[in-house]
Amino acid sequence: MDLSVWNMLVTYSTTMSDKKSELRSGQLGFWTAVAVGFGMVTSSTTLYVAGNTVGQIGSGLIISMLIAFVFMILAALGLSELSTMYPVAGSFTTYAKNAFGSSAGVAIGLIYWLVFVALASEANIVGHILNYVFPGFLPWQVWGTLLVVLFVGVNILGINWVGKTAAVLLGLLAGVIVLLSLLQIGGFGAAQFDPSELTWTQAGWSPILSFVPFAVWLFVGWEVLGPLAEEVEDAENTLPKAMITVVVLVFLVRVPFIIAMDGSVGADALAQSPFPQVVAFEAFFGATGMWIMAIISFLATGATFNAVLAGTSRQLWNLGREGYLPGVLGHLNPRFKTPDVALALTGAIVLVLLWAVTLPTVLINASANLFIIVYITVSACVIVLRYKKPDQERPFYAGGPEALPAVSVVGIIGLTLALLYSGNRVLVVTLAVVVVVLVISYVTTRFSTRDRQNTGVEGE
Repeated sequence: MDLSVWNMLVTYSTTMSDKKSELRSGQLGFWTAVAVGFGMVTSSTTLYVAGNTVGQIGSGLIISMLIAFVFMILAALGLSELSTMYPVAGSFTTYAKNAFGSSAGVAIGLIYWLVFVALASEANIVGHILNYVFPGFLPWQVWGTLLVVLFVGVNILGINWVGKTAAVLLGLLAGVIVLLSLLQIGGFGAAQFDPSELTWTQAGWSPILSFVPFAVWLFVGWEVLGPLAEEVEDAENTLPKAMITVVVLVFLVRVPFIIAMDGSVGADALAQSPFPQVVAFEAFFGATGMWIMAIISFLATGATFNAVLAGTSRQLWNLGREGYLPGVLGHLNPRFKTPDVALALTGAIVLVLLWAVTLPTVLINASANLFIIVYITVSACVIVLRYKKPDQERPFYAGGPEALPAVSVVGIIGLTLALLYSGNRVLVVTLAVVVVVLVISYVTTRFSTRDRQNTGVEGE
């Protein structure tokens, strides 16, 4: 890339991203923060993955989830330490930059943004579900487009709107999924629930371990609260409690759904259906159940986009604000104090992918691996910063000896093993994405550093 072109972009950055213009602080309380984190996790893809996986290993998925749950709690403890040390927007960049340098900071920020761009598959899935349940009403792409446009608008209005919307969706989604699953287990559904049909470890431990990466996917999203730290009320106390609460709540909501499916629906019907969650609810309550799941899927995708756009836009906004990407991305809406350009760009890319690309399942699985890489990086940052900045205030302490936080070490080992169990094809896609991002990050920070030196501006 021509250095003069990059210098022009970064110079434009300094005029567009006014560092005196800040996000509005204290907009998310404890429960609205929990709702945003939960909304990120409860998506159509997770409902699909849960149904499909139950069709393959039955209730053994709960064991896979328990293993993933331990890793997620360890990661949440580490992120709680970091997010209270650096309660800033787009914080993954800040953690890695302080621990490993600017290139690492840009890389992890871009990776976190990219995994959610791949979630155009969310709109794809829910669009096809609604087309299946309500044929001929609207093309599937239009359903997805409506969701993207709606929640870009909600996000531009402000993080308080994001939180309130998430709180309403949390009550609806968690309440309906748990209630209807328990009704089916209790014998009030159309299909017979047979506890003897529940399968746990009958196929051995290898399938359970191989599905741990999928189980991780059923949890990912709680970490969105890190990039939203600047807008969380009393972040030092709220963030650790909210992140851990989301992880626990997600597990508790998923368990009855998994058990109800395993004891009521044939494994082949779940494993072979493109919409196993719809098949399950149709078995539970007939056509009414099918319609209910279609609505749940629409709301779940809405909740995901609501939180996705909030978290990813802060990552781009921070990179623009710091001068690593064109500063127009660091622009805030003067009225609502929201990163409107970053929101519009993210929404536009999702729409392009929605209309132009049928995202393969392997890309969704690779996204799960990229999440794992983010969690591993967070744990590594905890360890490195304990060495590099031992005297820095840590309002929340993740635990373990000061020089060797065992929580983070165990988390890194466990998550790395989960990566290795994800399959060769998925690993190749994951590593290819990481290599491309690392090259982009190196070039970006190299030119950004030169420009700072040439203009006499010191990097942060």
